Amino acid sequence: MPIDIKINTDRLDELIRRSSELHGRNEVPLTDLFPAAFMAASTKFQSIGAMIEASGIDPKDLQETAAWSTFVAANNNFVGWPDMLEAATAEWTKRKLFEGLK
Repeated sequence: MPIDIKINTDRLDELIRRSSELHGRNEVPLTDLFPAAFMAASTKFQSIGAMIEASGIDPKDLQETAAWSTFVAANNNFVGWPDMLEAATAEWTKRKLFEGLK
């Protein structure tokens, strides 16, 4: 005996809307990309600011210096900067997509 059900797609619609907002390039503050919880779980530092300060590297040069990637590898659970950035981006994306959805 079949039963009549109604499917509410409101959350799915919201997820699709959020996904389309995230598509492409996004400028994200470092503190949003690397929140305290991420830093505590993945590094020896309480904040991305503390990690950058400890490295002695100019924050403007983070993307372009091998020294930063070496410092990252020595001070956290990642192989280097690209690996840490990828993990943080994945977590940031997940937060943006699912935060507050019930």
